[in-house]
Amino acid sequence: MVKPDKTINHKFAPLVLAAAFLLFSSCSDMISRLDEAESGGIGVRIACFDSPVENIELGLVEKLTLSIMLVDEKTGEQIIDYSMLKSIDWTYPDDTQYISAANNNDKLNLFLTAGDKITPADYSYTVSLTVNGKQSPPCTVSIGEFYTASDAREFGEVIDKLKDINSGVNTLKIKGDVLVSNENSFHIISENLENENSLNDKTYTLDLSEATTLDLTITFEEPPDNKEFWEYYSNSSITKVILPEDLEVIGKNAFCGYEGLTSIDIPNSVTTIETGAFEMSGLTSVTIPASVTKIGDAAFCLCTNLSQVTFNGNNISIGSDAFYKTALEDKNQIIFKSGRDGVTIAPGPFYEILNSGS
Repeated sequence: MVKPDKTINHKFAPLVLAAAFLLFSSCSDMISRLDEAESGGIGVRIACFDSPVENIELGLVEKLTLSIMLVDEKTGEQIIDYSMLKSIDWTYPDDTQYISAANNNDKLNLFLTAGDKITPADYSYTVSLTVNGKQSPPCTVSIGEFYTASDAREFGEVIDKLKDINSGVNTLKIKGDVLVSNENSFHIISENLENENSLNDKTYTLDLSEATTLDLTITFEEPPDNKEFWEYYSNSSITKVILPEDLEVIGKNAFCGYEGLTSIDIPNSVTTIETGAFEMSGLTSVTIPASVTKIGDAAFCLCTNLSQVTFNGNNISIGSDAFYKTALEDKNQIIFKSGRDGVTIAPGPFYEILNSGS
């Protein structure tokens, strides 16, 4: 019987040595990182969605998770190595009047649940975190006068609270990339907030500043439930809309028929205002950022209260009937802050006003 050869085949010797070197290096690096953590080379942060936070404003009854973030103080890079966590201690007030908090078993996360009361201006709820004896910067948490929704379930939970005529809360903040990420989805949210009961004249603010994917396009279709066309597509209940700072396109028919929308701040990131975007809305004045290069046909058509428009830039194409039948009757109501050298305007009443002798 031949005994098996226990010696290492010379062909595999380099691989074995390389593996041993990597293992030694990994252990050495881990020990080095632990030493750094204890000596101050690694910073501790409180994070939300993988970003460090020092101030958080929750919506009423909103739930949020805070987590641990380790940062290399030399490079600013995040360190993902939970083996370094030798001790973890979350510190937060034992106060459930406004906010309740709880840990999971390994203390890697802190779960916050907002109550149904708005925190006073002088109220301070502070959370801090200590890892391996090193304390993070504190995080101040407050409760704002709004509800939040990031999916259909959350929206369903807060819609009745918002529409309660006895409630003083009228702001809904849409978060994330689900609720308003598809064509017509914005209209569905708006339709749910429209007051069909004439006894309830409550108005609303839609805060879209934290909607990470936003499609404002509305494609007109046959209304459901035998509703009249404009009864379904017009809206008088939403009086304010806050747009994301990185929005590039205000989609087709986005705010068409929004009679209660008297003003809107268009972000400096917007490049295109599409066809019918504000048609028949209640706008009284509007400022077009220099970033906008195209205004589609009928974009502000039939805005009968629109009496002033300001263009901050001059590299822009203005479509047919973009400002047809508005309250713009004199070219002094139309301001081009950078001149008109690069402005292209389709023939029509708006063009005639600008080129009139008055």
